[in-house]
Amino acid sequence: MSIFLQRVFIQRFFSRHIVVAGLGAAMLLLVSCETKDEVKKVSKPSAHATAPTITQTVATPTPTPVPTPTPQAVAPQPEKPDPVVTTIAEAEHAYETGLADYKAGHLDAAKQDFNHAVDILMQGPVGVKSDDRLQQEFDKITEEINKLEMVAFKEGDGFTEQQPEPAPIDEAIRLHSRSTPM
Repeated sequence: MSIFLQRVFIQRFFSRHIVVAGLGAAMLLLVSCETKDEVKKVSKPSAHATAPTITQTVATPTPTPVPTPTPQAVAPQPEKPDPVVTTIAEAEHAYETGLADYKAGHLDAAKQDFNHAVDILMQGPVGVKSDDRLQQEFDKITEEINKLEMVAFKEGDGFTEQQPEPAPIDEAIRLHSRSTPM
């Protein structure tokens, strides 16, 4: 087949298909559109179209009294405590326990309690940064812990307990008893 015949065939074939597709799209568009008159007919009910009233003479039974609910049956739901208040109270308790351990000289226990107080605030049901009360409590506790830790660093080795050292006299006796035969 020559190129000319191929072009003629392609033009006729595609031009027919394009015309058919265009007519199909136009038909769909016309069928799917509604006129304003049709919408008005559907949306407005006729003024004459009312249902007839039915009247029957039926003996009416005496109404039975409906039992009223007793106040005990309808108990108010207790309010759930605010999770922020609960979290702050738990953190304060852990901090106070740590402070008591610190004052008693139990620095390892104090460090654990202080860490627990911070963990309670950080891992609570409400994020620290999402609530101002939690943020203020977090700032207060961490500042107080920092102050105590600075004092502990000045006095010694921070929040680590000092290991007891034997008195020099005990060390001298121990060395002397090794050197003298019995």
